[in-house]
Amino acid sequence: MQVNKKSSKRGKKLENAIKSMKKKNSQKHSATYLNFSAIHLLRDPQQFAEELYETDLSGKKANKFDMDQKIAIMNLISRLIGTHKLTVLGVYSFFLKYLTPKQRNVTQILAACAQATHDLVPPETVNMVVRKIADEFVSDGVAAEVASAGLNTIREILSRNPSGIDEPLLHDLIEYKGSKSKAVTMAARSLIALYREVAPEMLPKKERGKTATMEIIHDGAKGLPQFGVESGNTNGIQGLELLAKWKREQGLLGKENDEDWKLPESADEEEDDLGADIEGDWVDIKDDEDINISGAEDEDNGELPKEKNGIKKKFGTF
Repeated sequence: MQVNKKSSKRGKKLENAIKSMKKKNSQKHSATYLNFSAIHLLRDPQQFAEELYETDLSGKKANKFDMDQKIAIMNLISRLIGTHKLTVLGVYSFFLKYLTPKQRNVTQILAACAQATHDLVPPETVNMVVRKIADEFVSDGVAAEVASAGLNTIREILSRNPSGIDEPLLHDLIEYKGSKSKAVTMAARSLIALYREVAPEMLPKKERGKTATMEIIHDGAKGLPQFGVESGNTNGIQGLELLAKWKREQGLLGKENDEDWKLPESADEEEDDLGADIEGDWVDIKDDEDINISGAEDEDNGELPKEKNGIKKKFGTF
């Protein structure tokens, strides 16, 4: 816009680019979890999730539950793991035996797999789950609904942990963009759009897009985020918009000045009174002279010990 001639077409491109950046940086469109207060207020969610998995899923008592009850427990554990970013690695191996298209209510199990994924799960563990879903759900011998469900689940898992897939498998999955089914095509394209943002160098050159290709040329490859390293980028202070909203409602927005940062007069007066209490005059202390301070009398005769050497001391009133 600064170099070329301004036109409505370029203006619309600029607006779309700004919208896409805001959408990318917005917390509303990131991989978030349900705000359920009972889960957030747990005293020790790590221990609770471990005991729940060992007792009710992998233990001897697991046989007393039917499949619907096991799915409910999986959903609870996965939500605990995703909300608090817990580490319960055994649950991912437990998911594998139920990740088949013939499994009843398999869509709920796929949703639990996505919920249990976060950026602190080891990439090899996520890769194990992604490869299992790709082998069972994404192939030419399954229905289009099954393939689209598998691709969408993989995309949701990788949006939470982009390092959980290797490059050859990613190339195989995005080839489904040429499928005859619209649902499968859209699912594959959404996977391409995800990696154009997080790691475009993992995509084939023809799938990177113009913007991602130019970023690689000018800035170099970003690379996948390292395991266990959180990004230091901040998008502002959470909840700051509520303060601006309150100021608008009170009519105070834009009226801030230096007077807002001064203490009220009552506080200044209290500070002055406090300073007056601790101030006093200098007293010359002479040899063999007794000094009597109210409230600090000697136990024997109500007097303080004698001060010597003519030292000047400052006594305050108490």
